[in-house]
Amino acid sequence: MSYIKFKWSAWSKYFEKSKLVEERHIADKENLPFSFKVHCLLCKPNITELTVSYKSSWNLKRHVKNRHRALNEEILNYVKEFDKSQRESDLGSSTKRKNVEEPEGAAKQLKLTTAFKKVSQKELNKLIVDAVVDAMLSFSFLENSSVRKLLEAGFPGKVILNRKSVIPLIEKEFQKLQEDLQNELHQQKYVCLTSDSWTSYRRAFIGVTAHWICQKTFKRKSAALAFKRIVGSQTGVVLAKKIEEVITFYELHGKVTKVITDNGANYVKSFKLTEEETNTESHDDEPECFVPVEITDLLSEVDVSATNVLLPEHERCSAHNFNLVMSKDMDAYSFSTNFASLRDSTLSKCKEQNRSSKVADLIKSKIGRYLLTPVCVRWNSLHKSLKLVSKVFKTQNDDICGVIEALKIEPFSSREIEFLDEYVKVVDIVANALNVMQGENFMYTGLSTPTLLHVQEKLDNLPSLQYCTELCGAIKTSIEKRFPKVLDDSYLKATLLHPFFKNYKFLKNDRANIRLRNRLI
Repeated sequence: MSYIKFKWSAWSKYFEKSKLVEERHIADKENLPFSFKVHCLLCKPNITELTVSYKSSWNLKRHVKNRHRALNEEILNYVKEFDKSQRESDLGSSTKRKNVEEPEGAAKQLKLTTAFKKVSQKELNKLIVDAVVDAMLSFSFLENSSVRKLLEAGFPGKVILNRKSVIPLIEKEFQKLQEDLQNELHQQKYVCLTSDSWTSYRRAFIGVTAHWICQKTFKRKSAALAFKRIVGSQTGVVLAKKIEEVITFYELHGKVTKVITDNGANYVKSFKLTEEETNTESHDDEPECFVPVEITDLLSEVDVSATNVLLPEHERCSAHNFNLVMSKDMDAYSFSTNFASLRDSTLSKCKEQNRSSKVADLIKSKIGRYLLTPVCVRWNSLHKSLKLVSKVFKTQNDDICGVIEALKIEPFSSREIEFLDEYVKVVDIVANALNVMQGENFMYTGLSTPTLLHVQEKLDNLPSLQYCTELCGAIKTSIEKRFPKVLDDSYLKATLLHPFFKNYKFLKNDRANIRLRNRLI
Protein backbone atom coordinates (compact mmCIF):
# COMPACT_ATOMS: atom_id res chain seq x y z
CA MET A 1 0.00 0.00 0.00
CA SER A 2 3.04 2.27 -0.02
CA TYR A 3 2.27 3.13 -3.65
CA ILE A 4 -1.08 4.57 -2.59
CA LYS A 5 0.36 6.42 0.39
CA PHE A 6 3.03 8.03 -1.80
CA LYS A 7 0.50 9.19 -4.38
CA TRP A 8 -2.15 10.65 -2.03
CA SER A 9 -0.44 11.58 1.21
CA ALA A 10 -0.19 15.23 0.07
CA TRP A 11 -3.98 15.53 0.05
CA SER A 12 -4.46 14.02 3.52
CA LYS A 13 -4.00 17.49 5.02
CA TYR A 14 -7.29 18.63 3.45
CA PHE A 15 -9.23 15.36 2.96
CA GLU A 16 -9.79 12.20 4.97
CA LYS A 17 -10.63 8.78 3.54
CA SER A 18 -14.15 7.49 4.07
CA LYS A 19 -14.45 3.99 2.61
CA LEU A 20 -13.47 1.91 -0.40
CA VAL A 21 -16.12 1.77 -3.09
CA GLU A 22 -14.53 -0.36 -5.76
CA GLU A 23 -11.81 -2.97 -6.08
CA ARG A 24 -10.15 -4.57 -9.03
CA HIS A 25 -7.75 -7.45 -9.50
CA ILE A 26 -4.19 -6.32 -10.10
CA ALA A 27 -2.67 -9.78 -9.89
CA ASP A 28 -4.00 -13.28 -9.39
CA LYS A 29 -3.85 -13.17 -5.59
CA GLU A 30 -3.99 -9.51 -4.61
CA ASN A 31 -6.50 -6.72 -4.75
CA LEU A 32 -5.69 -3.04 -4.87
CA PRO A 33 -8.38 -0.40 -4.27
CA PHE A 34 -9.20 1.46 -7.46
CA SER A 35 -11.24 4.32 -6.05
CA PHE A 36 -12.38 5.55 -2.65
CA LYS A 37 -14.51 8.17 -0.96
CA VAL A 38 -13.16 11.12 1.01
CA HIS A 39 -14.58 13.86 3.23
CA CYS A 40 -13.41 17.43 2.81
CA LEU A 41 -11.95 18.77 6.07
CA LEU A 42 -12.33 22.36 4.88
CA CYS A 43 -16.11 21.98 4.54
CA LYS A 44 -16.69 21.00 8.17
CA PRO A 45 -19.07 21.04 10.00
CA ASN A 46 -20.84 20.25 6.70
CA ILE A 47 -20.16 16.79 5.30
CA THR A 48 -18.99 16.81 1.68
CA GLU A 49 -18.24 13.38 0.25
CA LEU A 50 -16.24 12.92 -2.97
CA THR A 51 -15.35 9.83 -4.99
CA VAL A 52 -11.69 9.86 -6.02
CA SER A 53 -9.67 7.60 -8.30
CA TYR A 54 -6.11 6.65 -7.44
CA LYS A 55 -5.15 7.50 -11.00
CA SER A 56 -6.26 11.13 -10.90
CA SER A 57 -6.73 13.94 -8.40
CA TRP A 58 -9.08 15.82 -10.72
CA ASN A 59 -12.12 15.57 -8.42
CA LEU A 60 -10.17 17.01 -5.51
CA LYS A 61 -8.78 19.89 -7.57
CA ARG A 62 -12.21 20.70 -8.98
CA HIS A 63 -13.78 20.68 -5.51
CA VAL A 64 -11.13 23.04 -4.13
CA LYS A 65 -11.47 25.37 -7.11
CA ASN A 66 -15.29 25.53 -6.90
CA ARG A 67 -15.84 25.49 -3.12
CA HIS A 68 -12.63 26.98 -1.69
CA ARG A 69 -11.52 29.37 -4.39
CA ALA A 70 -9.63 31.60 -1.93
CA LEU A 71 -7.42 28.68 -0.86
CA ASN A 72 -7.07 27.15 -4.33
CA GLU A 73 -3.62 28.51 -5.18
CA GLU A 74 -2.24 27.82 -1.70
CA ILE A 75 -3.42 24.18 -1.71
CA LEU A 76 -2.14 23.46 -5.21
CA ASN A 77 1.28 24.91 -4.37
CA TYR A 78 1.42 22.80 -1.20
CA VAL A 79 0.56 19.60 -3.09
CA LYS A 80 3.08 20.42 -5.82
CA GLU A 81 5.91 21.03 -3.33
CA PHE A 82 4.98 17.96 -1.29
CA ASP A 83 5.05 15.69 -4.35
CA LYS A 84 8.34 17.20 -5.50
CA SER A 85 10.05 16.59 -2.15
CA GLN A 86 8.58 13.09 -1.97
CA ARG A 87 9.93 12.21 -5.42
CA GLU A 88 13.38 13.57 -4.61
CA SER A 89 13.63 11.57 -1.40
CA ASP A 90 12.29 8.49 -3.15
CA LEU A 91 14.80 8.74 -5.99
CA GLY A 92 17.63 9.22 -3.51
CA SER A 93 16.99 5.91 -1.80
CA SER A 94 17.23 2.85 -4.02
CA THR A 95 16.16 0.58 -1.18
CA LYS A 96 12.87 2.43 -0.83
CA ARG A 97 12.19 2.09 -4.56
CA LYS A 98 12.55 -1.67 -4.34
CA ASN A 99 9.97 -1.83 -1.57
CA VAL A 100 7.35 0.18 -3.45
CA GLU A 101 4.60 -2.16 -4.56
CA GLU A 102 3.26 -0.97 -7.88
CA PRO A 103 0.24 -2.49 -9.60
CA GLU A 104 0.76 -4.42 -12.78
CA GLY A 105 0.55 -2.17 -15.81
CA ALA A 106 1.23 1.04 -13.85
CA ALA A 107 3.33 3.71 -15.57
CA LYS A 108 6.99 3.60 -14.54
CA GLN A 109 9.90 5.91 -15.18
CA LEU A 110 12.23 4.32 -17.71
CA LYS A 111 15.77 3.46 -16.68
CA LEU A 112 18.70 3.64 -19.07
CA THR A 113 18.81 -0.15 -19.13
CA THR A 114 15.18 -0.44 -20.22
CA ALA A 115 14.88 2.69 -22.37
CA PHE A 116 17.24 1.19 -24.94
CA LYS A 117 16.13 -2.41 -24.64
CA LYS A 118 17.16 -4.47 -27.62
CA VAL A 119 14.40 -6.03 -29.67
CA SER A 120 15.08 -9.43 -31.17
CA GLN A 121 14.44 -10.18 -34.83
CA LYS A 122 11.51 -12.41 -33.88
CA GLU A 123 9.92 -9.67 -31.77
CA LEU A 124 10.38 -7.12 -34.55
CA ASN A 125 8.74 -9.44 -37.08
CA LYS A 126 5.80 -9.91 -34.72
CA LEU A 127 5.44 -6.14 -34.27
CA ILE A 128 5.42 -5.55 -38.03
CA VAL A 129 2.90 -8.32 -38.67
CA ASP A 130 0.59 -7.01 -35.94
CA ALA A 131 0.83 -3.47 -37.31
CA VAL A 132 -0.02 -4.55 -40.87
CA VAL A 133 -2.96 -6.69 -39.74
CA ASP A 134 -4.42 -4.38 -37.07
CA ALA A 135 -4.20 -1.27 -39.26
CA MET A 136 -5.29 -3.23 -42.38
CA LEU A 137 -2.32 -1.90 -44.33
CA SER A 138 -1.52 -3.10 -47.81
CA PHE A 139 1.59 -5.23 -48.15
CA SER A 140 3.10 -2.59 -50.42
CA PHE A 141 3.25 -0.33 -47.35
CA LEU A 142 6.44 -2.13 -46.34
CA GLU A 143 7.98 -1.35 -49.73
CA ASN A 144 7.70 2.40 -49.18
CA SER A 145 11.19 3.90 -48.92
CA SER A 146 10.26 6.31 -46.11
CA VAL A 147 8.73 3.52 -44.04
CA ARG A 148 11.80 1.34 -44.47
CA LYS A 149 14.11 4.23 -43.50
CA LEU A 150 12.06 4.81 -40.36
CA LEU A 151 12.17 1.14 -39.33
CA GLU A 152 15.87 0.81 -40.15
CA ALA A 153 16.66 3.89 -38.06
CA GLY A 154 14.58 2.61 -35.15
CA PHE A 155 15.93 -0.96 -35.32
CA PRO A 156 19.50 -0.76 -36.63
CA GLY A 157 21.06 -4.04 -37.62
CA LYS A 158 17.70 -5.80 -38.03
CA VAL A 159 16.19 -7.21 -41.21
CA ILE A 160 13.04 -5.28 -42.11
CA LEU A 161 10.27 -7.41 -43.56
CA ASN A 162 9.12 -6.68 -47.08
CA ARG A 163 6.00 -7.65 -48.98
CA LYS A 164 7.21 -11.13 -49.91
CA SER A 165 8.52 -12.03 -46.46
CA VAL A 166 5.54 -10.71 -44.47
CA ILE A 167 2.88 -12.72 -46.36
CA PRO A 168 4.06 -16.18 -45.14
CA LEU A 169 4.18 -14.91 -41.56
CA ILE A 170 0.63 -13.57 -41.78
CA GLU A 171 -0.58 -16.85 -43.29
CA LYS A 172 1.09 -18.73 -40.43
CA GLU A 173 -0.62 -16.50 -37.86
CA PHE A 174 -3.91 -17.02 -39.68
CA GLN A 175 -3.57 -20.80 -39.53
CA LYS A 176 -2.83 -20.64 -35.81
CA LEU A 177 -5.82 -18.37 -35.23
CA GLN A 178 -8.08 -20.77 -37.11
CA GLU A 179 -6.87 -23.73 -35.05
CA ASP A 180 -7.44 -21.86 -31.79
CA LEU A 181 -10.93 -20.90 -32.94
CA GLN A 182 -11.72 -24.49 -33.92
CA ASN A 183 -10.68 -25.68 -30.47
CA GLU A 184 -12.78 -22.96 -28.81
CA LEU A 185 -15.90 -23.80 -30.84
CA HIS A 186 -15.40 -27.53 -30.31
CA GLN A 187 -16.08 -26.97 -26.59
CA GLN A 188 -19.35 -25.10 -27.19
CA LYS A 189 -22.78 -26.74 -27.26
CA TYR A 190 -24.67 -23.93 -28.94
CA VAL A 191 -23.48 -21.40 -31.51
CA CYS A 192 -25.34 -18.72 -33.44
CA LEU A 193 -24.13 -17.64 -36.89
CA THR A 194 -24.62 -14.44 -38.85
CA SER A 195 -23.97 -14.06 -42.55
CA ASP A 196 -23.93 -11.22 -45.04
CA SER A 197 -22.85 -10.77 -48.65
CA TRP A 198 -22.03 -7.63 -50.57
CA THR A 199 -20.35 -6.28 -53.70
CA SER A 200 -17.37 -3.94 -53.73
CA TYR A 201 -15.43 -2.80 -56.80
CA ARG A 202 -17.24 -5.33 -59.00
CA ARG A 203 -16.33 -8.23 -56.72
CA ALA A 204 -18.72 -10.15 -54.47
CA PHE A 205 -17.89 -11.32 -50.93
CA ILE A 206 -19.52 -13.25 -48.11
CA GLY A 207 -18.77 -12.98 -44.41
CA VAL A 208 -19.79 -15.36 -41.60
CA THR A 209 -19.47 -14.67 -37.87
CA ALA A 210 -20.13 -16.84 -34.81
CA HIS A 211 -21.53 -15.87 -31.42
CA TRP A 212 -21.75 -17.96 -28.26
CA ILE A 213 -22.06 -17.65 -24.49
CA CYS A 214 -18.93 -18.44 -22.51
CA GLN A 215 -19.75 -21.24 -20.06
CA LYS A 216 -17.49 -19.78 -17.38
CA THR A 217 -18.25 -16.05 -17.49
CA PHE A 218 -21.71 -16.19 -19.16
CA LYS A 219 -20.62 -13.36 -21.43
CA ARG A 220 -21.13 -13.28 -25.16
CA LYS A 221 -18.11 -14.03 -27.31
CA SER A 222 -17.86 -13.42 -31.04
CA ALA A 223 -15.48 -14.33 -33.83
CA ALA A 224 -15.25 -13.96 -37.60
CA LEU A 225 -15.30 -17.43 -39.18
CA ALA A 226 -14.99 -16.63 -42.87
CA PHE A 227 -14.43 -13.87 -45.38
CA LYS A 228 -14.64 -15.32 -48.89
CA ARG A 229 -14.89 -14.25 -52.50
CA ILE A 230 -17.98 -15.21 -54.46
CA VAL A 231 -17.30 -15.80 -58.13
CA GLY A 232 -20.39 -15.28 -60.24
CA SER A 233 -23.90 -14.42 -59.12
CA GLN A 234 -24.90 -14.35 -55.44
CA THR A 235 -27.69 -16.88 -55.90
CA GLY A 236 -29.42 -18.75 -53.11
CA VAL A 237 -27.66 -22.01 -53.98
CA VAL A 238 -24.22 -20.36 -53.99
CA LEU A 239 -24.80 -18.70 -50.61
CA ALA A 240 -26.15 -21.94 -49.13
CA LYS A 241 -23.03 -23.80 -50.25
CA LYS A 242 -20.71 -21.16 -48.78
CA ILE A 243 -22.45 -21.24 -45.40
CA GLU A 244 -22.41 -25.04 -45.41
CA GLU A 245 -18.66 -25.01 -46.12
CA VAL A 246 -18.04 -22.84 -43.06
CA ILE A 247 -20.22 -25.03 -40.83
CA THR A 248 -18.41 -28.15 -42.04
CA PHE A 249 -14.93 -26.66 -41.67
CA TYR A 250 -15.51 -25.71 -38.02
CA GLU A 251 -17.50 -28.92 -37.30
CA LEU A 252 -20.59 -27.03 -36.16
CA HIS A 253 -23.24 -29.49 -37.36
CA GLY A 254 -25.83 -29.90 -34.62
CA LYS A 255 -24.52 -26.89 -32.69
CA VAL A 256 -25.88 -23.99 -34.73
CA THR A 257 -29.15 -22.76 -33.25
CA LYS A 258 -29.92 -20.21 -35.96
CA VAL A 259 -28.33 -18.34 -38.85
CA ILE A 260 -29.12 -14.61 -38.82
CA THR A 261 -29.18 -12.78 -42.16
CA ASP A 262 -30.77 -9.70 -43.66
CA ASN A 263 -33.95 -9.79 -45.74
CA GLY A 264 -32.18 -10.17 -49.09
CA ALA A 265 -34.10 -12.32 -51.54
CA ASN A 266 -31.02 -14.46 -52.23
CA TYR A 267 -30.59 -15.37 -48.55
CA VAL A 268 -34.28 -16.08 -48.07
CA LYS A 269 -34.20 -18.34 -51.12
CA SER A 270 -31.07 -20.19 -49.94
CA PHE A 271 -32.84 -21.31 -46.76
CA LYS A 272 -36.11 -22.03 -48.55
CA LEU A 273 -34.25 -24.37 -50.89
CA THR A 274 -32.91 -26.43 -48.00
CA GLU A 275 -36.33 -26.42 -46.29
CA GLU A 276 -37.97 -27.71 -49.46
CA GLU A 277 -35.30 -30.38 -49.76
CA THR A 278 -35.88 -31.45 -46.15
CA ASN A 279 -39.65 -31.56 -46.62
CA THR A 280 -39.24 -33.63 -49.78
CA GLU A 281 -36.99 -36.15 -48.05
CA SER A 282 -39.39 -36.50 -45.12
CA HIS A 283 -42.34 -37.61 -47.31
CA ASP A 284 -40.84 -40.63 -49.07
CA ASP A 285 -43.77 -42.81 -47.97
CA GLU A 286 -46.17 -40.94 -50.24
CA PRO A 287 -47.09 -42.61 -53.55
CA GLU A 288 -44.98 -41.54 -56.48
CA CYS A 289 -46.61 -39.51 -59.20
CA PHE A 290 -44.97 -39.16 -62.60
CA VAL A 291 -45.79 -36.09 -64.64
CA PRO A 292 -44.35 -35.66 -68.15
CA VAL A 293 -42.32 -32.47 -68.56
CA GLU A 294 -40.15 -30.91 -71.24
CA ILE A 295 -36.47 -31.81 -71.02
CA THR A 296 -35.52 -28.13 -71.55
CA ASP A 297 -37.48 -27.17 -68.43
CA LEU A 298 -35.58 -29.73 -66.37
CA LEU A 299 -32.22 -28.50 -67.60
CA SER A 300 -33.08 -24.86 -66.86
CA GLU A 301 -34.16 -25.54 -63.27
CA VAL A 302 -31.72 -25.53 -60.39
CA ASP A 303 -31.03 -29.03 -59.13
CA VAL A 304 -31.54 -28.47 -55.42
CA SER A 305 -30.84 -32.06 -54.43
CA ALA A 306 -27.51 -31.90 -56.23
CA THR A 307 -26.38 -29.21 -53.84
CA ASN A 308 -26.70 -31.62 -50.91
CA VAL A 309 -26.92 -28.67 -48.53
CA LEU A 310 -28.76 -28.74 -45.22
CA LEU A 311 -28.69 -25.43 -43.35
CA PRO A 312 -29.81 -24.70 -39.77
CA GLU A 313 -32.90 -22.66 -38.94
CA HIS A 314 -33.04 -19.21 -40.50
CA GLU A 315 -33.83 -15.96 -38.68
CA ARG A 316 -34.16 -12.52 -40.24
CA CYS A 317 -32.23 -9.72 -38.56
CA SER A 318 -34.51 -7.64 -36.32
CA ALA A 319 -32.39 -4.52 -36.76
CA HIS A 320 -32.58 -4.82 -40.54
CA ASN A 321 -36.34 -5.32 -40.30
CA PHE A 322 -36.58 -2.16 -38.24
CA ASN A 323 -34.56 -0.30 -40.84
CA LEU A 324 -36.97 -1.46 -43.54
CA VAL A 325 -39.91 -0.18 -41.48
CA MET A 326 -38.61 3.38 -41.65
CA SER A 327 -37.08 3.25 -45.13
CA LYS A 328 -38.75 0.95 -47.63
CA ASP A 329 -42.15 0.74 -45.93
CA MET A 330 -42.49 4.47 -45.32
CA ASP A 331 -41.52 5.20 -48.94
CA ALA A 332 -44.16 2.77 -50.20
CA TYR A 333 -46.91 3.85 -47.79
CA SER A 334 -49.76 5.87 -49.30
CA PHE A 335 -49.87 9.00 -47.18
CA SER A 336 -52.49 11.67 -47.70
CA THR A 337 -51.75 14.53 -50.07
CA ASN A 338 -51.62 17.06 -47.23
CA PHE A 339 -49.07 15.06 -45.23
CA ALA A 340 -46.92 14.23 -48.25
CA SER A 341 -46.77 17.82 -49.52
CA LEU A 342 -45.97 19.21 -46.06
CA ARG A 343 -43.26 16.59 -45.53
CA ASP A 344 -41.67 17.15 -48.96
CA SER A 345 -41.61 20.94 -48.66
CA THR A 346 -40.06 20.77 -45.18
CA LEU A 347 -37.40 18.23 -46.10
CA SER A 348 -36.44 20.06 -49.30
CA LYS A 349 -35.64 23.22 -47.32
CA CYS A 350 -33.55 21.22 -44.86
CA LYS A 351 -31.29 20.08 -47.74
CA GLU A 352 -30.22 23.57 -48.86
CA GLN A 353 -26.74 23.11 -47.35
CA ASN A 354 -25.88 20.49 -49.98
CA ARG A 355 -26.38 22.90 -52.89
CA SER A 356 -22.89 24.40 -52.77
CA SER A 357 -19.89 25.03 -50.55
CA LYS A 358 -20.87 28.72 -50.36
CA VAL A 359 -24.18 27.82 -48.71
CA ALA A 360 -22.42 25.44 -46.31
CA ASP A 361 -19.87 28.09 -45.30
CA LEU A 362 -22.64 30.62 -44.71
CA ILE A 363 -24.49 28.20 -42.43
CA LYS A 364 -21.34 27.48 -40.43
CA SER A 365 -20.55 31.18 -40.03
CA LYS A 366 -24.06 31.89 -38.72
CA ILE A 367 -24.79 28.94 -36.41
CA GLY A 368 -21.22 27.84 -35.65
CA ARG A 369 -21.31 24.43 -37.33
CA TYR A 370 -22.38 22.56 -40.43
CA LEU A 371 -25.70 20.75 -40.52
CA LEU A 372 -25.59 16.96 -40.75
CA THR A 373 -25.83 15.45 -44.22
CA PRO A 374 -28.02 12.31 -44.44
CA VAL A 375 -26.50 9.11 -45.82
CA CYS A 376 -28.65 7.32 -48.37
CA VAL A 377 -28.10 3.85 -46.86
CA ARG A 378 -28.99 4.87 -43.28
CA TRP A 379 -32.44 6.31 -42.62
CA ASN A 380 -31.50 7.24 -39.04
CA SER A 381 -28.92 9.66 -40.46
CA LEU A 382 -31.86 11.61 -41.92
CA HIS A 383 -33.47 11.59 -38.49
CA LYS A 384 -30.30 12.94 -36.85
CA SER A 385 -30.00 15.72 -39.41
CA LEU A 386 -33.65 16.77 -38.96
CA LYS A 387 -33.26 16.59 -35.19
CA LEU A 388 -30.36 19.03 -35.42
CA VAL A 389 -32.38 21.42 -37.61
CA SER A 390 -35.25 21.31 -35.12
CA LYS A 391 -32.84 22.02 -32.26
CA VAL A 392 -31.33 24.98 -34.14
CA PHE A 393 -34.79 26.50 -34.62
CA LYS A 394 -35.36 26.29 -30.86
CA THR A 395 -31.97 27.54 -29.67
CA GLN A 396 -30.68 29.70 -32.54
CA ASN A 397 -33.82 30.88 -34.29
CA ASP A 398 -32.43 34.32 -35.17
CA ASP A 399 -29.26 32.82 -36.64
CA ILE A 400 -31.07 30.30 -38.83
CA CYS A 401 -33.51 32.96 -39.99
CA GLY A 402 -30.50 35.08 -40.96
CA VAL A 403 -29.19 32.19 -43.05
CA ILE A 404 -32.55 31.79 -44.82
CA GLU A 405 -32.72 35.51 -45.52
CA ALA A 406 -29.16 35.58 -46.90
CA LEU A 407 -29.88 32.60 -49.17
CA LYS A 408 -33.06 34.29 -50.41
CA ILE A 409 -35.09 31.12 -50.14
CA GLU A 410 -38.65 30.74 -48.96
CA PRO A 411 -38.62 30.79 -45.13
CA PHE A 412 -40.00 27.96 -43.03
CA SER A 413 -43.65 28.46 -42.24
CA SER A 414 -44.99 27.92 -38.73
CA ARG A 415 -46.70 24.73 -39.99
CA GLU A 416 -43.41 23.37 -41.31
CA ILE A 417 -41.56 24.10 -38.06
CA GLU A 418 -44.32 22.42 -36.03
CA PHE A 419 -44.33 19.47 -38.45
CA LEU A 420 -40.56 19.13 -38.10
CA ASP A 421 -40.84 19.06 -34.31
CA GLU A 422 -43.58 16.41 -34.38
CA TYR A 423 -41.74 14.33 -36.98
CA VAL A 424 -38.59 14.26 -34.85
CA LYS A 425 -40.56 13.22 -31.73
CA VAL A 426 -42.22 10.31 -33.54
CA VAL A 427 -39.14 9.02 -35.33
CA ASP A 428 -36.98 9.47 -32.22
CA ILE A 429 -38.90 6.62 -30.57
CA VAL A 430 -38.02 4.27 -33.42
CA ALA A 431 -34.41 5.48 -33.61
CA ASN A 432 -33.84 4.78 -29.90
CA ALA A 433 -35.28 1.29 -30.31
CA LEU A 434 -33.02 0.68 -33.30
CA ASN A 435 -29.99 1.62 -31.20
CA VAL A 436 -30.97 -1.15 -28.79
CA MET A 437 -31.43 -3.71 -31.56
CA GLN A 438 -28.10 -2.83 -33.15
CA GLY A 439 -26.23 -3.33 -29.88
CA GLU A 440 -23.02 -5.33 -30.12
CA ASN A 441 -22.83 -6.77 -26.61
CA PHE A 442 -26.25 -6.66 -24.98
CA MET A 443 -28.75 -7.43 -27.75
CA TYR A 444 -30.43 -10.81 -27.37
CA THR A 445 -33.61 -12.38 -28.73
CA GLY A 446 -35.19 -11.71 -25.35
CA LEU A 447 -34.99 -7.96 -25.96
CA SER A 448 -36.97 -8.04 -29.22
CA THR A 449 -40.46 -8.42 -27.77
CA PRO A 450 -40.10 -5.80 -24.98
CA THR A 451 -38.49 -3.33 -27.39
CA LEU A 452 -41.24 -3.65 -30.00
CA LEU A 453 -44.03 -3.49 -27.43
CA HIS A 454 -42.36 -0.46 -25.86
CA VAL A 455 -42.26 1.30 -29.24
CA GLN A 456 -45.94 0.64 -29.86
CA GLU A 457 -46.81 1.80 -26.34
CA LYS A 458 -44.85 5.05 -26.67
CA LEU A 459 -46.41 5.77 -30.07
CA ASP A 460 -49.87 5.24 -28.56
CA ASN A 461 -49.08 7.51 -25.60
CA LEU A 462 -47.76 10.44 -27.62
CA PRO A 463 -49.66 13.66 -26.92
CA SER A 464 -52.19 14.68 -29.51
CA LEU A 465 -50.44 15.17 -32.84
CA GLN A 466 -51.58 17.71 -35.37
CA TYR A 467 -49.59 16.59 -38.41
CA CYS A 468 -47.93 13.18 -37.82
CA THR A 469 -50.86 10.99 -36.76
CA GLU A 470 -50.65 9.23 -40.12
CA LEU A 471 -46.95 8.58 -39.61
CA CYS A 472 -47.61 6.90 -36.24
CA GLY A 473 -50.26 4.66 -37.77
CA ALA A 474 -48.01 3.73 -40.68
CA ILE A 475 -45.14 2.79 -38.36
CA LYS A 476 -47.35 0.61 -36.15
CA THR A 477 -48.88 -1.13 -39.17
CA SER A 478 -45.45 -1.80 -40.66
CA ILE A 479 -44.09 -3.18 -37.36
CA GLU A 480 -46.97 -5.65 -37.13
CA LYS A 481 -46.28 -6.84 -40.67
CA ARG A 482 -42.50 -7.05 -40.27
CA PHE A 483 -42.59 -8.77 -36.87
CA PRO A 484 -45.45 -11.29 -36.96
CA LYS A 485 -43.62 -13.64 -34.57
CA VAL A 486 -43.07 -11.09 -31.82
CA LEU A 487 -45.56 -12.88 -29.55
CA ASP A 488 -44.55 -16.42 -30.50
CA ASP A 489 -43.55 -18.82 -27.75
CA SER A 490 -39.86 -18.75 -28.64
CA TYR A 491 -39.69 -14.95 -28.31
CA LEU A 492 -41.67 -14.88 -25.07
CA LYS A 493 -39.58 -17.64 -23.53
CA ALA A 494 -36.38 -15.85 -24.50
CA THR A 495 -37.68 -12.71 -22.84
CA LEU A 496 -38.71 -14.43 -19.62
CA LEU A 497 -35.35 -16.20 -19.41
CA HIS A 498 -33.51 -12.89 -19.74
CA PRO A 499 -32.44 -11.76 -16.23
CA PHE A 500 -33.67 -8.22 -16.82
CA PHE A 501 -37.19 -9.39 -17.74
CA LYS A 502 -37.63 -12.31 -15.37
CA ASN A 503 -40.82 -10.74 -14.00
CA TYR A 504 -43.91 -10.10 -16.11
CA LYS A 505 -44.15 -6.33 -15.74
CA PHE A 506 -42.84 -5.64 -19.23
CA LEU A 507 -45.82 -7.39 -20.79
CA LYS A 508 -48.54 -4.75 -20.70
CA ASN A 509 -49.85 -6.15 -23.95
CA ASP A 510 -53.03 -8.17 -23.38
CA ARG A 511 -52.29 -10.69 -26.13
CA ALA A 512 -48.86 -11.35 -24.65
CA ASN A 513 -50.32 -11.94 -21.18
CA ILE A 514 -52.89 -14.36 -22.55
CA ARG A 515 -50.25 -16.35 -24.44
CA LEU A 516 -48.03 -16.48 -21.36
CA ARG A 517 -50.85 -17.67 -19.17
CA ASN A 518 -51.97 -20.35 -21.61
CA ARG A 519 -48.60 -21.59 -22.87
CA LEU A 520 -45.89 -20.93 -20.30
CA ILE A 521 -47.40 -20.80 -16.83
